[in-house]
Amino acid sequence: MTLTKCIELALANAGLSSAAATFQTKARDYINLGTKEICAVKEWRWLFAEGSITTTANTSEYDLADDVMHPVSFRNVTDDFEMRMVDVLALDRIDPDTDLKSGPENVALIKWNGSNTNWTVQLWPTPDTNSETIKYRYRKYIADFTSSNDATELDTLGLPDWVQTAVMYYAAAKIMQEKQDAEGSALAQQSYDRMVRHYLEVDMDASGSQGCLTHLIRTDAVGFGDFTFKTIDGSLAVAS
Repeated sequence: MTLTKCIELALANAGLSSAAATFQTKARDYINLGTKEICAVKEWRWLFAEGSITTTANTSEYDLADDVMHPVSFRNVTDDFEMRMVDVLALDRIDPDTDLKSGPENVALIKWNGSNTNWTVQLWPTPDTNSETIKYRYRKYIADFTSSNDATELDTLGLPDWVQTAVMYYAAAKIMQEKQDAEGSALAQQSYDRMVRHYLEVDMDASGSQGCLTHLIRTDAVGFGDFTFKTIDGSLAVAS
């Protein structure tokens, strides 16, 4: 659904007209709060994304994508290895002037750029060549929706279809709470809570958090031949 449709449904549930701009703003604000709340429930799989860095010789600092909340891993794709995520203070102690130049093996978060809303990382050693590709996985955040987004589909804005109705009920519950409609607010809150519980169960089942876990292990190490993935049960195992 579009943001406008979500606003209309939240206001309709609360018994308010969607024609009033003040009501639209109130509903939009609560939709934003509901989005933040549901994103904070757990590290949902739909909140993970991937970005990339292309190195420039003698440059150690690089900006990540604007929607990065928390980087999870970095991989040097050019040389095919996972990079170590380290504390910037450790880099300061080892190489305070970033004099060492080579293929980067470590990465550290060094600052949050509030005006640009993104993170800057430092690669170490400082890259000594151009065009090395480093891919990173991260947990993203969803920026607040504004009136300029009203005609946009919510899934385009980062909110999956199956979450949108829950966020609508959250907004309706908060609006009815302001109206001192305790019964209506409680019913809408129950709908929100029930949906979130369902999403948690579905997400846990799909990710293998209940029952038998599936592990993927690489078998392209020395003596293992061509690259493949092998599926094993929840215990640790060594590929044969």
